[in-house]
Amino acid sequence: MLGTLPPSYLRWVVAELDYGDTAPWASLAREVLDDPVYVDGVEWDHAHRFLRGDANYDYAYDDGDGGDGPLQEMAERFGWDLSDEEGWSRLDFRLIGHGGRIPRKGARKQKQPSRRRQEELPVRHRG
Repeated sequence: MLGTLPPSYLRWVVAELDYGDTAPWASLAREVLDDPVYVDGVEWDHAHRFLRGDANYDYAYDDGDGGDGPLQEMAERFGWDLSDEEGWSRLDFRLIGHGGRIPRKGARKQKQPSRRRQEELPVRHRG
């Protein structure tokens, strides 16, 4: 339920209510802010507002001609892997923030062990 609250409010709860009877709420808010699915949702909301033109963000790469500079800068800042075509093609954008995960740099390397590592694994025979 706390995952439906905006991050600014959750940061306030962590900063202001981390004592006494309200400390458990601050702990829960901290858990939500650290949750990777929640972080994906917050980052995607930011990007979506920019892509729709609902927000006026000042990006260093913004050349004014509608290029992909601001999107590239956003991807770098958030750690998104724009080159992961397979990951982006499998992503259901409606599920971002609700279980759908944005492809991250380094995530492909972590998911798939290298061929050399696979060859080193012992073979188990059923007997």
